[in-house]
Amino acid sequence: MANLPVNVKPKEAQKKPAESTSERITITPAVDIFESKDEMVMLVDMPGVAREDAQVKVDNGIITISGEARTPAGGDLRYWEFSPCLFNRAFELGAEVDQEKIEADYKNGILTVHLPKREKAKARQIQINVK
Repeated sequence: MANLPVNVKPKEAQKKPAESTSERITITPAVDIFESKDEMVMLVDMPGVAREDAQVKVDNGIITISGEARTPAGGDLRYWEFSPCLFNRAFELGAEVDQEKIEADYKNGILTVHLPKREKAKARQIQINVK
């Protein structure tokens, strides 16, 4: 499995006071894409993102996946290694994807996006006739 680069701001950006929300770290989430004869499936890693903070949009043949990981607890923050961050990734969809039938599920920090193929794009076996 190939490691995709994670784009984050320099470490200094994470040392802002806990109350500061003006600058957020933006991360390009790691994505694995699998293909079968009927669909392509994208697995998008977005740890710390609640289901209601994850979003999938399709516009003009571009699928955009985004989410926001928030600070999980309230109270006075004394020490942290987790910084609230934004996830954002976009892909151009090929003509073989049926954009009207795209579905997404979210579980344990992994967004699964199902990209069904159009009937014309599905591979099919051609019978060879003997003459």
